[in-house]
Amino acid sequence: MKVQCVNMLYVIALLFFSLGFALGINSLLVPVLKNVFQLSSTQSYLVLTATYSTFVLFSYPSGVLIQRYGYKRSIIISFVLFAIGLYLYIPSGLYRSFFLFLLASFISGLGNTLLQAAINPYITILGPMRTATRRMCLMTIANRLGWAITPVLLSVFVDIASDRIRLDDIVPPFYAIVIVFVALGLFSCFVPFPELEKDTDGQETPSCSAFTLLRRHPKLFWGIWVLFFYVGIDTLCLVSIVDFAQSIGLENPENYTSLSVLGISLGCILGVIAIPRYVSQENTFKYGIVIALIASLFIPW
Repeated sequence: MKVQCVNMLYVIALLFFSLGFALGINSLLVPVLKNVFQLSSTQSYLVLTATYSTFVLFSYPSGVLIQRYGYKRSIIISFVLFAIGLYLYIPSGLYRSFFLFLLASFISGLGNTLLQAAINPYITILGPMRTATRRMCLMTIANRLGWAITPVLLSVFVDIASDRIRLDDIVPPFYAIVIVFVALGLFSCFVPFPELEKDTDGQETPSCSAFTLLRRHPKLFWGIWVLFFYVGIDTLCLVSIVDFAQSIGLENPENYTSLSVLGISLGCILGVIAIPRYVSQENTFKYGIVIALIASLFIPW
């Protein structure tokens, strides 16, 4: 059973890497679209809005889909959405359509939301509960590695520091990216993902409303707020650094995503080492919030 859990963790890590890879595309698209369409920073970040609005709009439907079709089928559906969204980047570049870019980002975001909802629970169940945080840290590292690789890979085809960027330059790598995500979807068809709808007695877990869950588990309310701020800070740091590096004239701005990834990965490595041996998960929340608040004070400088 332990060997099977370890093997499944490798599969889940691969899926987290693919999530990071897909989201990392935004890191390069924002400055590229900003230059090509002569957009303001606010307008260029509509790409991020299109991607991340799906977390709000599609989170509950994702839960409904998972409950109805199961985790494995939902994972496969998520890769279908990814493939459609990523493919739409090709006509977006060929026809220089900002609307198509937004649509492609939105559909990719749907796939992202569904895949995250489907694979996150596996981190908790694939091993002892007391070491769940370690597994979360390892999955985060895998995810952020995908973020770091994407802008570097796409920069081979697009020089975002150039004033003569052509949108059709980004088309060739997307053919390969679509093929990879289709292959991941086919791969998921053959992975024996355990279903999680049933409890340990083999009975159906009774469904209840979100308000009932919050009443039963008060810490869930605070966990939601922690995730809200964490995702905002974490994502903004990863997505905006390429655009920021370009705006202040740094060379090879696509490489600066790796700095954010390095910082996040170092924090995750500390989590693997320290939690729960040296510090509890609850205290980690507290210390992390204080450190994040202090660090954010230096941003205007």
